[in-house]
Amino acid sequence: MIASYDQAKKAQPVARALFSKFAPVRTVSIVRVPDGFGLRVDVQENLPSGTQAPESVEGVPVEVSVRDDEIEAQGEV
Repeated sequence: MIASYDQAKKAQPVARALFSKFAPVRTVSIVRVPDGFGLRVDVQENLPSGTQAPESVEGVPVEVSVRDDEIEAQGEV
């Protein structure tokens, strides 16, 4: 499936809302994929057992990553 940058941008809030039903969402990023653009959804915990993550949102391919680490502050305080 080929998705443009604009399609991925429009699908970001839809993906956030969809995945927020299953786990806390940290970020939804636009990423390059071989045929164009996709989304990477970083969630804080594994999706509930038996939950199948969608492979695409509004025609944009989706990759799910579990990130339970704390995001460190950049630079010195």
